Amino acid sequence: MINKICTKCKKEKPITEYFNDKQKYDGKRPDCKVCNTLQCTAWNRANKDRHRYYSIKHLYGVTQEIEQQMLYDQDNSCAICKINFSLLSKKFCIDHCHDSGNYRGLLCEKCNQGLGKFNDNIEYLKSAILYLEKYNAKIVSNF
Repeated sequence: MINKICTKCKKEKPITEYFNDKQKYDGKRPDCKVCNTLQCTAWNRANKDRHRYYSIKHLYGVTQEIEQQMLYDQDNSCAICKINFSLLSKKFCIDHCHDSGNYRGLLCEKCNQGLGKFNDNIEYLKSAILYLEKYNAKIVSNF
């Protein structure tokens, strides 16, 4: 088995303990998986906003400016339930179409998960509305 010395911890480890990197002569990163993960985790914690903006730009094509404009347009509130994002303990979600990948708006976690549970299917959502209207109009007795 081929071994390599990690540039961070200076320990000799099997080549399988290194992430792939096509740009390196041996096809592996110079630091081992453990050291690389520790370094990335520390950077992400120290740079939460930068990490978040990098992620949403990469995943949805949403820049910080676009996100700020959406917040302004939505009055800093969920596009569905209208709860103000400042009242939430978790960050809002960027809702996107799973087919096209295009972003649609900002939602609270519950509304975002609700759409996801219904697979973004309009017919299912209409049926759910009819169901709720039917049973909200009646008093349901407990047996």
